[in-house]
Amino acid sequence: MVEISAKDRAADAAYELATSPRDELAGARAELNDIWQSGNLSSTDIGRSLEDNNLLAPLALYDSANLDTDNNGSYSYPELIEAANSSDSDELTRNLAEYLGTEVSMRGYSELTAAELRGMSGTPKDPIPGEMDFNPATISDGEIGRSELAYANQNFNVLDDDNNDYVTADELDSYLSENAGSISESDAAKLRDLSAQVGTLEEGSNDEFGDENSGFTGEDLEVAADEMADELRDATAETAAEATTEAPTEAATEAPTAEEILSGEGDVEGDSNEALATLSDVNSSTEDQLAAIKTLVAAGQTTATIRDADGTSLNIRLEMQPISEGSDRSYVQMFAVDENGREMVVLRAVTDGDGFAQQRDANGNFVSYVGRKWGEQHPDSVFGE
Repeated sequence: MVEISAKDRAADAAYELATSPRDELAGARAELNDIWQSGNLSSTDIGRSLEDNNLLAPLALYDSANLDTDNNGSYSYPELIEAANSSDSDELTRNLAEYLGTEVSMRGYSELTAAELRGMSGTPKDPIPGEMDFNPATISDGEIGRSELAYANQNFNVLDDDNNDYVTADELDSYLSENAGSISESDAAKLRDLSAQVGTLEEGSNDEFGDENSGFTGEDLEVAADEMADELRDATAETAAEATTEAPTEAATEAPTAEEILSGEGDVEGDSNEALATLSDVNSSTEDQLAAIKTLVAAGQTTATIRDADGTSLNIRLEMQPISEGSDRSYVQMFAVDENGREMVVLRAVTDGDGFAQQRDANGNFVSYVGRKWGEQHPDSVFGE
């Protein structure tokens, strides 16, 4: 029997919290506090174990309301010491504050930014694999990107529950809690990111008397989109200039405008992330999954690693091929690839306008969207009819 160390148990509790859906966060946090308290570990032991498993950044960002109390996007020594010594802090906050406080003191007491913290981590690792875990692709990272701004803009009236033209963190959290189970994990991650960054967004436009603390407005979103468009335009121009000395400004025009950011138009990366989340979502229909395959292939992504319903990793290959030369209909297929490179059909269909139709076998009979062998060998898979 393999003995599981207290450090591994502490990190595993952190992994469960970092990958839990919104409606299970409270329970996961309570369980983490119990495990950390019973493990009799120092904050140094816990912090190092979190770093080893790429969990320090996700947990600190999740708990930023208690660690970054002035909401300026960085962690200062006074903030961390106050959190570490506060009687209101639970095991999670206290240990994170103590460990990060030590890190800050070792760097001459200069503030640790959220960007620097994320740079210390990679993809979270499960210290004790084998149990059902949630899809790490849908973990919020506390960042505001194109997809978050587009989501906030397109759903502003719904999120502004009291119709006062300001969206607060409480409104975002309430909306997420009240709609748990009916919104995708990808959208839930966007809401968590927006909630974590309300303090930053609301400073965008000078649309309040005194301190900007009533939540973000539509004007704040426009300012954020303008700033993001400028950053993307500069980055695109710089990349083009490094690649060639000929007409670098032409490449810069490919960067999105603020209007495109707020509308979600042309967000290939965001669309791809949404599609990957859809493939792993147990609530996705077969048609949703086939549409996700189309999106990924159109974006140039033909391989990926996702999680099935039982939490196991699944390597997949995606393809689309015209059914005949010049045809406007295409075969859409997804294959599972094992460790030896052998492939098994998971999903298959033919495009039919904006929808899909079943493929036919050699005798002209319709076949299931789900591969026969896959369905037989994986009856509880997320890919089934």
